[in-house]
This record gives sequence, C-alpha cells and structure tokens, in this order.
Amino acid sequence: MAAGATLREPIAITQDGRAVLIQRRRDDTVDTIAVPRSGSASIQTLISLPGVAAPISQDVGPDGSIYMDHSGFERSILTLSPAGTIQAEIPIPQLAEGGGEHTVIALPDGGVVFSIRRHGRSELFLGRNSAEPQLLLNSAESASLPGALLAGGNLAFIIGAGVDPHIAIASLHDGRILRRFPADARSVTAISAPADGQTVYYASAGIIWAQPTAGGDPRRIGEGYDLAVEPGGKFLYVMRTGADGYQLFRMPAAGGEATRLNLPPGFNMTPQPLSPAAVDRDGRVLIPVNVLNVFFYQAALFDPTRNTMKLVPAPPRVVILSAGWTPEGNVAAFAVRWSSSLWHYRISMQNKGVR
Repeated sequence: MAAGATLREPIAITQDGRAVLIQRRRDDTVDTIAVPRSGSASIQTLISLPGVAAPISQDVGPDGSIYMDHSGFERSILTLSPAGTIQAEIPIPQLAEGGGEHTVIALPDGGVVFSIRRHGRSELFLGRNSAEPQLLLNSAESASLPGALLAGGNLAFIIGAGVDPHIAIASLHDGRILRRFPADARSVTAISAPADGQTVYYASAGIIWAQPTAGGDPRRIGEGYDLAVEPGGKFLYVMRTGADGYQLFRMPAAGGEATRLNLPPGFNMTPQPLSPAAVDRDGRVLIPVNVLNVFFYQAALFDPTRNTMKLVPAPPRVVILSAGWTPEGNVAAFAVRWSSSLWHYRISMQNKGVR
C-alpha cells in the first residue's frame, strides 16, 4: 500500500470470489482497487476518480461488471431562522479532496469558520456572505476542527497533524496563534466552550476533559465522545453510545452524575456531531436527527424542559450534517445538496494477475 493511502468503503466481491473491491484514498484521488483474497498477488487499480466523486455504494454483476454511484455534493453553510427562512448562504469551495469536518462555527459579525482538506492537509477558512473564503491562520501548519468560539474574538481548534496534534487558541482578528496546550489531541472528537471563554471542554478517546484557557493541566470530567456546553457554563450536553444506539446526557460542567435525556418518539439521533454551539441560553439543543420517511439527515430543536422536538425546516434534497446557534439566535447549518447517478463499468480482469 502506498504511503499516505487509506482504505474506505464501499466494499464488493468480484464475480469469481477471488478478489475484494475496496476504495483507496490517495490525497485528492480515490481508486477502486482489487485486493486478492489469497494474498498471493499484487493489488490492481481498476478505476481512479477525484475525491469529490468517490462512490458511496458499489456492487459487481454476474458478468463481472462494476456498478457504482457518482454523487455530486454542493456544500454550503446556511443561516436559517428557527422557522426555516434562509437568511444567508456561504458556499464551501469544491476542492478535489472534498470537505473537511462537518462543523461550522458562527461568529458575531455574521462570518463563519469551517475547515477544508486540500493538498493532503487541513486548513481553516473564514467565510462571509457574498465574499470569497479567506484563510484564517498565519501559519503553515495543518489546522482543523472541531473547535469553538472563545470570548475576546478567539478560536480554539486543532493544530498539527499526524503524531503531534494539539489544541490551540488563535486570534480571529489577525490569525496569530496565541496559545498551545501540550495534551495529545490525536483522539479529540469534540471541542466546546462557554461564553466566558475561561475553559475549553473537549472529548478525547471517550473521555470529557476541561482545559483552563489560562494554562495548566486538563481535568477529567466524565465520559462521552461528543459534547456541547451551554453558554452559561453550568451544564454539558454529552453524547454516548449504548445498547439502544446514540444517547444524549446532561451533566454538571464541574463533573458529577449525568442524566439521560430521551428524545420524543419519531426522532433518532445520528452519528453526526453536535455543534459546539448546539445549546442556547434557554437550554434548547439543536440535534442532527433521522426521521421516518425522510432519507436525509435533518436538524431538530429539542427542548428538554418541555420534552418537545420539532424539525428546523430545510430546503428540499438538503442534508443537514451539523447545526448550531448563531450569536443572534439564528441557526448556522452545514448543509449538503446531494445529486446522484448510477454508472456501469465493464472491466476485464483477464491478465490482471488477480487470483
């Protein structure tokens, strides 16, 4: 396997059962490769596509033909009223490697921060309505989300890649790196912060930690792989998994017993992340959900006090992958318009060495 390459779904078996077809990602390219089940022959590349056209599903017909989808994804950040009115839309550049993390951080001036992978690394961009996105940081290092808005116009995020990533704080005004925290961030899956910005809460390898922004060692809070803190900083909303699927809990930000919050019937939580700003000052939580008879992920507004839930209306054929509150009380949603077509490839496996 080439250095830097990774394997991904979908998977299929050749008609003769001798090889497994799987996708191999190499920077901005995705190859469909045939991997011999015997392990005695070399891997063969059958189809190469740009990363943005990577298939979601594939299968092999009785004659050895390959069937796969070619899906087109137009990514953007929608600013919606809670009633679903689109107030602004910021396109995310369609680069060969596709989008970065499905997270958006809304800023008080109407701008947003998002990440994009290109040239084999991740970068943070600042987007505004009707303007070209601009690189956020004055640094050549890889920078990515998850992240969170901090008081004073600063941003917490992940800096570095590979074996040495860390949580860092940068200025949104000039892109300078202000502080780095020494803890290993390779397993960080979520970052959130209250309005006062004195503490960064993060999830790493299933554990919730509190990191004072002034420095010092992080403190273990509890368990969970995803989280959002309410603006007042008193409670954390934490995601866990259990025998019945994804579970939402509320727990004191200082640590202590967590209480499970059950969603009303008809809504199911998804593997998509909570926004770092998923909770408003009234304790209402924006959650990515599945609902019956709708294929695409949606965002729903959950009120734990009243145990009510309602969808945030979205345009037709739009997938909502993450949704959080803006400082003005609107909804900033990472949205994907999805179109797909089915393709048929006839590939001769003769003399390919697949045995």
